[in-house]
Amino acid sequence: MIDAKTVSLPPVINPVAKSLVPGGFVPLALKAPPKDGDIRIELHRAGTRVNIVWPAAAAAEYAAGLRDWLR
Repeated sequence: MIDAKTVSLPPVINPVAKSLVPGGFVPLALKAPPKDGDIRIELHRAGTRVNIVWPAAAAAEYAAGLRDWLR
């Protein structure tokens, strides 16, 4: 059995940063996931129901508007 405390991996070249990275870890630059679809919220209060549908691509604007509305 190999003791994990005594095992060391050789450094590898990080293709993104072009530098040595100990232990073989290579960080990857990932694109943000696409913001397809909609944000859907259903609110119930005192017998009233409100459905809100907003494009996910405009999530920041929706959050700002919702924050102002809830004040």
